[in-house]
Formats: sequence, C-alpha cells, structure tokens
Amino acid sequence: MLVFALLFIPAAVSAADNLPSASFIRTSGTAFTVDGRPFFVTGVNNHHVTFGSQDEVIRVLDDAMAMGANVVRIFLQPVIGSLDGSTATI
Repeated sequence: MLVFALLFIPAAVSAADNLPSASFIRTSGTAFTVDGRPFFVTGVNNHHVTFGSQDEVIRVLDDAMAMGANVVRIFLQPVIGSLDGSTATI
C-alpha cells in the first residue's frame, strides 16, 4: 500500500493493489486507521518528487516501497518565476 501526502500519481497508485479503491486513511482519536484497522506510518521524506520526471518519480516510489515505506511525504514549494513576468510563479 502506498499513500501520498499532497501528491497523487496515478502510475504509482497501481502499486497499492492490496487496498480497495474506496479505502482512505482516517483518524480515530490519536491513531490512523484504514477500513477500521490500525494504520501505522512507515514513511520517508522526498522533496525531489515534485521536480522529477515520471521515470524518476517511479524509481523513487519503487525504492521507498522496497524499503518498506507505506507513506511518502513531499514538500510542495513554490517555484518563483522571473522578475519580468516572462516565467510564471507556480
């Protein structure tokens, strides 16, 4: 199972075959649950995912899964455009 914080990549989600499509991580008190069962976060941080090509992102996610991660936390940072406005801030 693979969960993304703030990013959803359809190509990688197919790796989450053991979760029904209607599953969603929820909270119960101070614990996380999925389909009523406890969900324990085993995660990694990666800020390169937001800048990588699809192949690079898939490699990062495959590596995370190989290490046993079920969550990948990414950091969305604005990309500041040019002062003259020719390149937009995203």
